[in-house]
Amino acid sequence: MNPTESKESVQQQIKSDEQTNNNVFEKFEEEKLKSKYPSGMNLSGGHSSFVQKRLQKGTKFFDSGDYQMAKQRSRGGGYKPIFGSTGDAIPTPETVSVRKYYHATIM
Repeated sequence: MNPTESKESVQQQIKSDEQTNNNVFEKFEEEKLKSKYPSGMNLSGGHSSFVQKRLQKGTKFFDSGDYQMAKQRSRGGGYKPIFGSTGDAIPTPETVSVRKYYHATIM
């Protein structure tokens, strides 16, 4: 066995020892939390009764505009721009239409 192989094996041993120490520490902390909160650490997606009541009430809207937007979204309509979407292409002088100005003449 040459010195580099022994150095690598020692480093691997140190890493595995650190991992086992971390696992032992995590399990210790988990047990500590479980003893402190015996029924509370349920991570299965359960909600408290307060949250359940809030969810049953339905959605609250900030104003009538939010209500109308949610209503349109639920119908599948959504916002449809009249002139197409903006920002898709960079305008060039050839693609921009010429504006016509009507000046009132004073006589």
